[in-house]
Amino acid sequence: MATVLITGCSRGIGLALAAEYHERGDHVIATCRDPGQDLPRLGVRVIDGIDVADPRGVEKLGAAIGDE
Repeated sequence: MATVLITGCSRGIGLALAAEYHERGDHVIATCRDPGQDLPRLGVRVIDGIDVADPRGVEKLGAAIGDE
C-alpha cells in the first residue's frame, strides 16, 4: 500500500484519481480548497482549505501531513 497525495480533489480529475487510488487500496491524502459533497464520501483523508498557489496553503499542508 502506497501513500498518495493528490491536490485539487473536490471535483474532476483530482476526485477521480482519489477514488481510483482508494479503491486500489492506497492511503490517499486528498487536498482541496473546499471539499464539496463528493470528496468526503470517498473515505479518504481530506485536508481542506489548501490552496497550493498560496505559500500559506503550502505551509498549512506541510504542517498537516508532517512526515507522513
